[in-house]
Amino acid sequence: SAEGSYSAEGSYSAEGSQSSAEGSYSAEGSFSAEGSYSAEGSYSAEGSYSAEGSNPDVDLLIEEMGIELAIDLTEAFKSSLTRALTTEKAGVISAEQVVDVAHALKPTAGMLGFVELSRCCQEIDGLRSSGDIGPAIERRVELLSKIEMTRVLVERLLDHLKTTSKMG
Repeated sequence: SAEGSYSAEGSYSAEGSQSSAEGSYSAEGSFSAEGSYSAEGSYSAEGSYSAEGSNPDVDLLIEEMGIELAIDLTEAFKSSLTRALTTEKAGVISAEQVVDVAHALKPTAGMLGFVELSRCCQEIDGLRSSGDIGPAIERRVELLSKIEMTRVLVERLLDHLKTTSKMG
């Protein structure tokens, strides 16, 4: 894993690069299967999350950064998702803006274990390197749907983290 430090201002520095915790993280990782959150607050699906509600990706963050900074990162990601939804729902946006939103959300979505959003963002962001970002507009509705779904899961994750923080 990358050596890094997390600042109170919400930026994370890894391997000499710095980016905002609000949807942008420079270190890439491998992602587990997407999990779904149950009404009871525990994750389940394809082994991504245990019955106790732990998420291996978030557990690793807690181990490396501490629970308070993991909560801060998750809250910043929730804010990024909210801003992305506001931008997307505001009306006509360009293909470049769709790609920029995907680029900003992709790493943190993966880091927190939200594989479906991360994968969608990665595919849209990949259009930039192809030289033709036009198809990003066609993927806008899919991205918006995944952002909305993930925002609900992030809210539940935050509740779980805050509860865990108070217990520990």
